[in-house]
Amino acid sequence: YYLPHSPSSGIMLKMKYEGRWDVAEDMGHIMARECGEAGFFDGIDVIVPIPITKKRKRERGYNQSYHLALGISEATGIPIADKAVERTVYNGSQTRLRGYERRENVENAFALRDAKKIRDKHVLIIDDVVTTGSTIMECGKELLKGGAKALSVLSLGYTK
Repeated sequence: YYLPHSPSSGIMLKMKYEGRWDVAEDMGHIMARECGEAGFFDGIDVIVPIPITKKRKRERGYNQSYHLALGISEATGIPIADKAVERTVYNGSQTRLRGYERRENVENAFALRDAKKIRDKHVLIIDDVVTTGSTIMECGKELLKGGAKALSVLSLGYTK
């Protein structure tokens, strides 16, 4: 689903790097309203935000994808299963990597932790920005291993 009014890169930077988790939650509410009007959430059972490693969370203070998911969950009533998948490896920022390097960077970076939260469910994966889709694909593989019956993806932004 494409939001007709994409947020400026300034909002993304505040949300991701300036400790503004509240901006992420506000953007989650906006995403829920915009996408909900189009019926995007119909049939979705659970939300899984793209996880970050414990070390990365300590450095940043929060997971921006979780806070996007929290805003969406508050607006839609769809529960969050943030412990279903864990990011086990962080190989540095992907912002300057090419497509094939991004795929290699996230290969086997996720591990299924709680399959019962997603088994036989339509799972909505939330990420802040999708570039090549490598992160989404790797996380999605783990969710499918755990028995998710369908996957959908929602992101605040994407790059070309």
